Amino acid sequence: MANQGCFVWDQSIEFELEEPREVLPQDALDRSKYAEFIANFLAAEGYNSETDKKRNYVLNLNAEWGAGKTYFIKRFYQSLKGVHPVVYIDAWKQDYSDDPLLTVVSSMICQLKEQAGVSDGSVSKASKNIFEIGKSAAPALVGALTKRYVGIDIRELFDNEQDVESEDESQTSKSADYGNVAKDLTNALLKEHQTKAQAIRNLKTDVKEWIGAVVGIKQIQYPAFILIDELDRCRPSYAVEMLEVIKHIFDIEGIVFVIATDTDQLQHTVKSVYGSGFDASRYLGRFFHSRFMLKQAELEKLLPLHCNIDLLDSGSLKESRNITLWPLNSPENHTKNLTGIFYAFNIPARTAIQIINRITAIVSNLRDGAKLDLLMLTTLFCIRELDESLYPELVRKYVASRLEGQHITNYLYKNYHIAFSDFYVNYEFEGSFHPSGLGASYSVDQCIEQGLYHTGLESCISSIFLNIFNCGTRGGAIAMSVHNKKSELVHAAEAVMNSREGMPSVNPSTFNSELLKYTYFDSELEQVSSSTYTDLVELAVNLSE
Repeated sequence: MANQGCFVWDQSIEFELEEPREVLPQDALDRSKYAEFIANFLAAEGYNSETDKKRNYVLNLNAEWGAGKTYFIKRFYQSLKGVHPVVYIDAWKQDYSDDPLLTVVSSMICQLKEQAGVSDGSVSKASKNIFEIGKSAAPALVGALTKRYVGIDIRELFDNEQDVESEDESQTSKSADYGNVAKDLTNALLKEHQTKAQAIRNLKTDVKEWIGAVVGIKQIQYPAFILIDELDRCRPSYAVEMLEVIKHIFDIEGIVFVIATDTDQLQHTVKSVYGSGFDASRYLGRFFHSRFMLKQAELEKLLPLHCNIDLLDSGSLKESRNITLWPLNSPENHTKNLTGIFYAFNIPARTAIQIINRITAIVSNLRDGAKLDLLMLTTLFCIRELDESLYPELVRKYVASRLEGQHITNYLYKNYHIAFSDFYVNYEFEGSFHPSGLGASYSVDQCIEQGLYHTGLESCISSIFLNIFNCGTRGGAIAMSVHNKKSELVHAAEAVMNSREGMPSVNPSTFNSELLKYTYFDSELEQVSSSTYTDLVELAVNLSE
């Protein structure tokens, strides 16, 4: 198989079609293998080097928002250039032109001209053909054509006809005028159609010659790749017209199109033109030979690309501004914990990115010395996104009226995946404490290894979330919980020590749960009231794209 380009995307690279040039970072989502597969597939579909047979092919690169299709298509362009003629078109940036044909043709000619190293004067023939196509009329312009070719405003004739109530000689004369108008108009429309058809044939020939010039001069390979991005973001009428242009005018052998879209969104666009009951999926199937699904990246990889996740580095914040963001974790573990919550509540990527951006906005505005539980805050945002009307009941009452008597934990457990969501905490202990009634001083760091532990979101919600939101204020039951959790942790720690001496060991999940509670209260996060969290959510929820 011939070499289709360099698809090693482990280094950053400049995208040369934009000024100032955009820097495309290294491939963090492992997309290069898909690009190489698509390039090889389309190269084989568009050109058979053994028989010198060329074909036309249109591929829909389907990707949801946040899957990185624009990054993918730009790096794809850079990898193909120098091996194939290649054109990149950002449809959304050019939908102001009201002429998709002009957008596609001008982009193709300008970029192919540059690749072939040909002077500007060589485009005159293609420009003439574009002009001839542009002169042709749509049915909506029939009245203007009539005025242009016959010298009569057909709308005036129709208006006058309604005012005539008797058939006299003048009426007969006007009827004759109508016949002459219809005859002349028919001839004019046929002439326009023939002119347009010939111009399209000429334009296809021009495009073939341009591609052939690039292949010959640069000694590169067929087929030519035409990459179209952001079509789903265009005005509905413009997007549909561009599809029609690609399918009916540019069915040229030796050209392959890659149209990058969120296809579900594009279907909504088509329905906005043809009606909600229109079969948009079948309609789009007429334009694409096949579709390739670019899968959504894992949130752990996606969030750092779209969010300032470094701002959630608790260690740095505690050092610089004495801010405690429980649990004390690296940014990587913060990302794992936060994405675990998003997966538990089945939050889509776009919404997850919005939530993280709201949280980073909150953190950047915290006063020095503040304390905040990010997991609590993220959980609240998720609940609010899922059901805005139920949210007030969930955060203000232990039993919500709409839950038919279910406790919040039971409701969340039954409806979401909180039982299967783990998160990680770095436990760091200093010194000892003296729980009342135990009669001894227990040094926690003597019996518990410091390091990374994991527990469940379900445990966090039942032990901490409900404790904060059931009480609603500081003190009282919360203060008792501080003492109780430390005491329980000591018993768990003793069990760990005993297990090392051959005695029955404590259940690891139970022990981790006690560590979770202890670390929470040891960080004094119980002092943050429920109203603080709800106020922050209501403040930041207004921040959106």
